[in-house]
Amino acid sequence: LSKVASASSDILLRHLLDPEEDFAIRRRLVNVLAGSRSPSIFRGLFQALNDRRFEVRYRAGRALTRMSAEMPDIGIERDQVLDVVLREMRVERGVWDSRQLIDLADEETSPMETQVLRDRVSRSLEHLFTLLSLILPRETLRLAFHALHTDDPYLRGTALEYLETVLPDAVWSRLSPLL
Repeated sequence: LSKVASASSDILLRHLLDPEEDFAIRRRLVNVLAGSRSPSIFRGLFQALNDRRFEVRYRAGRALTRMSAEMPDIGIERDQVLDVVLREMRVERGVWDSRQLIDLADEETSPMETQVLRDRVSRSLEHLFTLLSLILPRETLRLAFHALHTDDPYLRGTALEYLETVLPDAVWSRLSPLL
């Protein structure tokens, strides 16, 4: 499907965004579409951040981050990203802590993780940082993410201070208790 994604993007996006489509199909369509560098696919994947299933949203966030790195002129609305971030944090703590992925191909790397962190990170927190990397400096955010997962209180403190400084109050006030 990846070979025909650009030519069939309307059909594939329709299936991805159809809440009645089987979840197994929707979660795989994200990666199929992510190989294209089309603004319409980017917008469609952004709409997938509204999916009711976490794994579809998680994969869409990762795809958008990869695409935005290769499409620097793509317009990303800061307020829209922040709305998605706030919505992701509106779940109960038990849901936040328990989010998992059914499967993740070994070749799929997150913009936030390293192999050392792969099995230790909260998928909810990783997803949140991935979304934030659409509007904040990616490398600095990645360093802050890693610092939050160390035992070094100075690195962790620096990461927390950075986040408090760059995030809007509405986001920081919801995020800080989750850290």
